[in-house]
Amino acid sequence: MPFSKSVRAINFLDGTLKAFSGCTWNTIGILPPELHSNNLFWQSRVCSEVNGKVFIVNTAKMTLHCLDVTSREWTGEIPIDTRYRVNLASMACCKGRIYISGGVRDGMVKPCNTTISLLVQGQVSCKTCKTRVRVKQEPNMIYKRFSHSMVCVGQRVVVCGGELNDPKSSCEMFDPVTRSWYQLKYFSQCRVFVGLIPCMNTMFVLGGLSVKEDESGIVSSESGAVSQYDWHTKRWESLPRLPVSLSHIQAVYSNGSLWVVAAKTLSAGRLGCLLEYNLERHLWIIHRPIPDIAAPGFEVFPFTTIR
Repeated sequence: MPFSKSVRAINFLDGTLKAFSGCTWNTIGILPPELHSNNLFWQSRVCSEVNGKVFIVNTAKMTLHCLDVTSREWTGEIPIDTRYRVNLASMACCKGRIYISGGVRDGMVKPCNTTISLLVQGQVSCKTCKTRVRVKQEPNMIYKRFSHSMVCVGQRVVVCGGELNDPKSSCEMFDPVTRSWYQLKYFSQCRVFVGLIPCMNTMFVLGGLSVKEDESGIVSSESGAVSQYDWHTKRWESLPRLPVSLSHIQAVYSNGSLWVVAAKTLSAGRLGCLLEYNLERHLWIIHRPIPDIAAPGFEVFPFTTIR
């Protein structure tokens, strides 16, 4: 088996929740009709599971849907707080809270640096929805950004890339204990839609769109670069490049390897195979094709229990 069956995914294109086992994706749940839309990918993000529950936030409406993996029951649409409505934001789960950062405000073209956290309380049930959501305003990010990547690394939240109000791509970290953002080492070039993968106490950045401006205007091209952040030296270290340049990467760490399961390519439109980067052997391995997987619209995440 390539990677653990605890790896799950949301496919907004066909409205399904999937789990990986036996070298294939199997459908284990159906999304509510209002979440079955490719457009919702741009408005919502999927968190890691928290105590057996999957959370989907539609940030354009600021509503929450929650799936109990055991009973396969969805809550109804739970309102959060419409003051924080935003598109192209990013989302991650850390220490039992859902963090949402950045994005583009309704009717505006400029990014924001707003950060909020959600604490979901109560039972998850379709019949008797007792779920409540508490919203907390967190300190703003250092940079305004959208189309960025956001993950939990250890006990901290890290954001990378995106459209910034800065000529270079940056990376910053939020510490929930001190409630402060800290600047990390810059990338060499601005990149959006990167694959950001937490791995124990480190993280990896894969591919993305490199954005440059020349006489003809803004030009974007997909990147094959792979980097690992070293927390001791506080530097990014270059690793072997992807076999093909990719953006909109959906990837996960499992069984000692990084796995790219969905992405976009300029030539084929989507990644048609499974890519593995073996951390011990430091090489990329191309596995057999995986049908019916596309990105954007497909989001993968590992099963995690946060107490």
